[in-house]
Amino acid sequence: MTQQNNLALKKLKGIKPKGVKTKPSYESNLEYLISSGLECVELFGNMLNERGLAFDNVYQTSDKVYEYVDSMNLFSESDLKNLIYNLSVSDLLESYKPKTIFGMYSGALLSKLTKSNQEKGLPTKIHIDGNNQKFDNLFMYAKHVDELVVENFEGGNICREIGSKGTINSLIVRNIKGNCTCLQAAKKGFANFIYVENIEGSNCCQNSAGEGHINLILGTNIEGGNALDKISQKPDSHVEIIIGVNISGSSALSSVASYKGSAGLVLAKNIDGEFVLESSGYSGGSIDLIYADNIAGNQILQKCGYTGNVKELLVSNIVEDPVKERITNLESMNVSTLIQDSSRNHEHFVKKYSLDKIAEIAELMYGKSPDELIKGANLIKKIYEQTKIEMKKPSSRRVYETIKTKKRDYDKIKSMFNQLVDLLKPRK
Repeated sequence: MTQQNNLALKKLKGIKPKGVKTKPSYESNLEYLISSGLECVELFGNMLNERGLAFDNVYQTSDKVYEYVDSMNLFSESDLKNLIYNLSVSDLLESYKPKTIFGMYSGALLSKLTKSNQEKGLPTKIHIDGNNQKFDNLFMYAKHVDELVVENFEGGNICREIGSKGTINSLIVRNIKGNCTCLQAAKKGFANFIYVENIEGSNCCQNSAGEGHINLILGTNIEGGNALDKISQKPDSHVEIIIGVNISGSSALSSVASYKGSAGLVLAKNIDGEFVLESSGYSGGSIDLIYADNIAGNQILQKCGYTGNVKELLVSNIVEDPVKERITNLESMNVSTLIQDSSRNHEHFVKKYSLDKIAEIAELMYGKSPDELIKGANLIKKIYEQTKIEMKKPSSRRVYETIKTKKRDYDKIKSMFNQLVDLLKPRK
């Protein structure tokens, strides 16, 4: 950032505007955006009671911030990025009310910019690198997102309830230290692709897609409890593909697609922690296919499908002796087809459903560019469409049938897979 911008920020710290300013009476757009944010703090900060986001008057406050932002002048992607950086290195975000209001404000600004560009037929691609600065509540409650990359920040509630009652095309969040990253994403909204990577903190993506829809949500290299927990856990909730790989912490992917929520594929690989996949497909929930590979911990798969419906469950390398008895008991629950790694059919179905390919792509996506991540996500979705075709065959024949995949379909999937593997290989 330029010295002029930093000086502008210092000058505005003491400003207390009186009324919405719509005239271009500022030396820069940065001054205008900071001044407007300070006015939001002054106008709406007293609506908060400082009991914490879970108990505070946050939704009514956020609505007021959105109304204010809707009346503001237009600004650019670079203006928004400039604002975020300058706020992250300032002392404006130290106390509860300012950091909460500025978090709402950043989300409202992002939504306003996205909607404005959509009306013009333009994309909104924003990539923000925080350089490990702190920004609690960044982009909280942002309703509309086109393509957003947020990385290298510290702070809690980053991208909390993003896409709530709105839409997300592509969201990539990585290298974050803080709890509740992407908590309740796409709540009562829609998201095409959500990707989280290198997250240190609890409750990452917890309760996402509540009464909403997500095509693909993928979390990798997460340290903290309740990662990808309670996704699609309400009526009218659906996630087509949920993938969690390389996760350390309790309750990872637990209670997914439960309480009348639904999911297509749930894939869990390389997870260390208690209660992994506990209560998945529970209490009226529905899951088409669960694939669990290399899971270590206690109470794995407890109550899986209980009073709900899990159509197929494939398990490999479950590192827990008591789980063998629990998996046997799953047959008395509502798990239609169980295939363990000890079964002669296990490898056949892993390959037939292309689960090995999907898992490999998910792991290869680690550390790749946003464009490569989007290509990987699209390929995973294409492969899963072929998987669904195989799964529609009658279950009574499924365990004993030989591979009957049409050669042209298999060759098409294999070609797409090899192309992506070549793309994602480390470059010399």
